[in-house]
Amino acid sequence: MGRRQLISKFILLLGLFSLILTNLWIYKSHTEQIIMLSEFNQNNFGSKLEEIDKFNDFFPNLSVTALPLKSMKALYFLKAGDYEKAFDLLYGAIDDNPSINFTEYNLGVAFNGLGVEDSARHYYKKAFYGLPGNLLHNSAYLKQVINDDNRNEIEKVFKMTSHIDHYINWYQYLSYHSNKMNKDSIYRQENFNRIDSLVGLSKELFGRNEFKQIEQVVLYGGDNVIKSNEIIEKAKENFDKGELILADSLYREAIKLVPNEFSNYENLALVLIDRELFQEAIDQLNLMEQMSNYDKDGKSNYLKGICYYKMGNNVKACLNFNISYNEFKNNDGGTLLRQICK
Repeated sequence: MGRRQLISKFILLLGLFSLILTNLWIYKSHTEQIIMLSEFNQNNFGSKLEEIDKFNDFFPNLSVTALPLKSMKALYFLKAGDYEKAFDLLYGAIDDNPSINFTEYNLGVAFNGLGVEDSARHYYKKAFYGLPGNLLHNSAYLKQVINDDNRNEIEKVFKMTSHIDHYINWYQYLSYHSNKMNKDSIYRQENFNRIDSLVGLSKELFGRNEFKQIEQVVLYGGDNVIKSNEIIEKAKENFDKGELILADSLYREAIKLVPNEFSNYENLALVLIDRELFQEAIDQLNLMEQMSNYDKDGKSNYLKGICYYKMGNNVKACLNFNISYNEFKNNDGGTLLRQICK
C-alpha cells in the first residue's frame, strides 16, 4: 500500500472517528436536554445543581426546542438563589438564539428577584419588544410598568397584546384601572365607559372562572382582591388550628372586601357548623344564594342539610340532601342522602 493510500485511509478513519465522537456528544446532550426540558415544562427544577452544572451547554448550545442551554441551566441556580452562577450562565448565553429573547427575560427575572428594578425593567422591556407575543414577556413587562405607574407604556403594552386573549394581561390591566377608579372619582368618570366595554368583551373572550376574577377586580378593586386573598389564607390557617372565632372574623372581613367570592360564605358556614351555630350558618348560605351572579352547585344545600340534621330537623335535612344530589349531582349530598334519609 502506497504512502498516499495510507494518508487517505488515515484521514478517512479520522473523519469517521470525529463523526462518531460528535454523534455521541450530541446524543449525550439530548439525554441531558430531556431532563431539563421535562422539568422546565413542569416548572419543577428538582435535579441536583452539581449534576446540572456538568451538563454540556456549548456543543450544541441550543436545545432541540431552540432554547439556549446555558439559560436553561441558569434557571436551576436562580431557583436555588445562586445568583452569581446564574448571571454567569445568562450573560454567557446572551448571543445564543437572541431572536427569542429567552435569556433577556430570565435576566429580568433574576434582577427582579434581587430587587434591582432598573435592570429588571431594562431586560423585561427588551424581552417584550423583542417578542411581544410571548405571554411571559408581555405579562412581566406589563406588571413592571404598572408598578411604575407608567400610564403611556401600560396603554401601549395592552394595545399590542390585548388581541392575543391572554387572560393575565386583561386581569392586570383592568385591575390597574379599577384601583384608579376606586380612588379618584374624576378618573372614574373619564374611564368608566371604556373599561365597562372591555369588561363586556372579556366575558366573551374568557371562561366563567377567568371572567369571575376579572369581574371581581373591576367591581371591588385589585387592591381589595389582594387583601382579601391574604385574609383568606390566614382564615384557613386559623381554621386548621382550631381557632374558630378568629377564622370566623377573618372570613367575614374577606366577604366585606369581595362580596361575590362565594367560597368564603361556604367556608364561613363550615366554621359556624364547627361552632354549632347552625342557624347562623344557614343564614349565611341563604344570603349567598340570593346574590344575582351565584351559580348553584349543590354544596350550599349539602351544608344546609348538615345544619338541619344537627338541629334535629331530618325533614329539611333530607330535602336539602335530595336537592344537592338529585339536582346538582353533589356526591357529598348523595352520601348523606343514602345514610340518613332511608
